[in-house]
Amino acid sequence: MKWPRLAWPMWTNVAVCGTINRTLAHRRGKRREMPPHLYKAGFLALVSALCWGGTLAPAAAYPTSLIFAPTGEVAPRGKGNMSFYNAFYGGNVDSWTGLNVGILPAMPLGDTGYRLPGLEVGLDLWATPGGEPPVKPLGNLKLGLIEEASWWPSCAVGFMSWGFLHPNKSLNFAYLATTKTLTWGGRDLGRTTLGLARVTPGGADLFVPTWPLPTGQQAFFGGHEFPPVGPFSFAIDTVGGVSEISGTCLVMNVEIVPDTFLSLGYAIAHDRSLAYPDAYFIQTYTNFDIAKAFLPQATE
Repeated sequence: MKWPRLAWPMWTNVAVCGTINRTLAHRRGKRREMPPHLYKAGFLALVSALCWGGTLAPAAAYPTSLIFAPTGEVAPRGKGNMSFYNAFYGGNVDSWTGLNVGILPAMPLGDTGYRLPGLEVGLDLWATPGGEPPVKPLGNLKLGLIEEASWWPSCAVGFMSWGFLHPNKSLNFAYLATTKTLTWGGRDLGRTTLGLARVTPGGADLFVPTWPLPTGQQAFFGGHEFPPVGPFSFAIDTVGGVSEISGTCLVMNVEIVPDTFLSLGYAIAHDRSLAYPDAYFIQTYTNFDIAKAFLPQATE
């Protein structure tokens, strides 16, 4: 995994959530209590800004994923997540923030018991002060092909790390991902993800293939998410190649408040010639429901 030097003023994260708060508080000219989902978002922004340097950057345009590897699952319509990520290596700090949300509902396939999961979209910001460009927005989208049912895994196709404003700096990572829940004797063994990507980078230095696909522009990715133990859960994943989103990662997640998590992890770069090939990282993310957060709720 490449680790460019990145930084961003800490007030950026706080200002975004402050704007949301003011908009909701004065909706239709009446002040009302802000929904808990937005308190969580504000909490995440404040922690990211004050505790971890308040930097904002390499949003590798991540859809629903294990750590970095995208899964075969798609966020339901109106549901999504917001995340803040910081990596530390050799005295440097990299970070990003991102938002992903489901925009289409799942559709049943007749009476088969299977469903088309829907569509998920996302936007991240990657800032590189002194770099070109200094701020690179990255987009992603993921279309669900089928939801997990019986022996069949969930499957999705997607496109991520799309630098739509700067195509010469865009990785253009198109992929097919599958995810399956594993059980043995009624015991939950976690979920495994496997996938294959085709990379068409805008620049020759943006992607270098590695084992098990050492030639061409393909990359294997996969990983496993272990069953939670109380508030804790663990995951490992890998994304092939040498690029802004490649590497092998291990992470421990802890649920600090309902639907809001703190993650501590270690990222191992595939390019061992780098001065600082590995990094540890801290991430916070929250799951939200737009309908609950923005629409008036029925009162007793």
